[in-house]
Amino acid sequence: MTKEFPVVALLCLLFISCGKGENDSTAEHALHASYEHVDSLCDEDRGREAIEFLEEVMANAPPDQRETHPSMLAGLLRLASLWKDAGEYARAGSLYNRCLLLSAKSGSKAGKEEIPILRALAEHYIWAGECDRAESLCLEAVRISEDVFKKDDPEVASDLRLHVRALLCRGKVDAAQSVAWRALGLDEKAYGLKHQLVAEDLDLLAETMIALDDCDRAIEVAWRSLGIGEEITGPQDRSVSPHLVVLSKAHLCRGKAQEAEGMANRALILDEKAIGKDHPDVARDLIALGEARLVLGKTQEASDIARRALGILEKTFGTVHPRIPGALELLARCSLELGKEEEAAHVLRRALTCRKTYHGDDHPVVVHTQRLLDLARTSHQSSSRNG
Repeated sequence: MTKEFPVVALLCLLFISCGKGENDSTAEHALHASYEHVDSLCDEDRGREAIEFLEEVMANAPPDQRETHPSMLAGLLRLASLWKDAGEYARAGSLYNRCLLLSAKSGSKAGKEEIPILRALAEHYIWAGECDRAESLCLEAVRISEDVFKKDDPEVASDLRLHVRALLCRGKVDAAQSVAWRALGLDEKAYGLKHQLVAEDLDLLAETMIALDDCDRAIEVAWRSLGIGEEITGPQDRSVSPHLVVLSKAHLCRGKAQEAEGMANRALILDEKAIGKDHPDVARDLIALGEARLVLGKTQEASDIARRALGILEKTFGTVHPRIPGALELLARCSLELGKEEEAAHVLRRALTCRKTYHGDDHPVVVHTQRLLDLARTSHQSSSRNG
């Protein structure tokens, strides 16, 4: 297949390779135009072509320019994001770390240019389950944002959203909810009551409410988030899937398994149609659907769904990753209901080892998994005696 390589990108490479200074406006415009071409490829769901194109732009720049030209750092960030979207998390993490090192190497005072790097790296660490490092980066990003912008600027809300996720990752739910309220207030003031960022804030707020068993309020907040998303993009757009999953969790928190099943199934249909059947977001939808069906007594269906979700996650992340235990625990609970206590205990030992790898011994999710394992062991011993 012939690659599209716009004239502006060739000009970009020409200007950089000729050793123009980093303030050369023509090279700057050419680089930005190349990044716009990357965006257009992504809009057409041609992510792999976007990666190839951007890697060629980066590779053809002389080594000294790769580390000093301001727009090259933006290009590295964009490339890292593309690799993350493609499910190549190790490559993405390596590039994010390189960006942070290059930023520090420049010797400039921490400022506006460092914020997107901190955000990207914090998000990577959240995905990788390195919650302590993520929280530290989030706090630094918030500090810089509040220094560069005003404290009530919506740019600060972007860092607050990441901070909420890092706090949830660490099990600090009360603190996460306080930060989520602040982010919501900033975005509503800046954008009004119906904006995509407001919907994202509401989802995070609902997640904290679910974790605190404040189920009725979680449902109310999640419905509002879904309503905003559907009004902006339409009910059939994949972007509403995260809102549907949060609402599914909120309904299940309240014991409304039928409603939870409907929301999760709708998210699954949208995502499978848009991104295929093997994407990690599909696994997220499957776990939400499996949880609902288990409560509804559809245990074998839930078990099959859990195995499928686990397969997707292991294919994407490997056998040890912070997203793996959710699928393992769903599978174990199904096995317990099906009378397979020994299998449940084996699966839960895997989940517990994985949890402890990322969270230590005292994190709430570790305690929860340990209780499930104790239950499985007790059930197995009881079955053995009665057998």
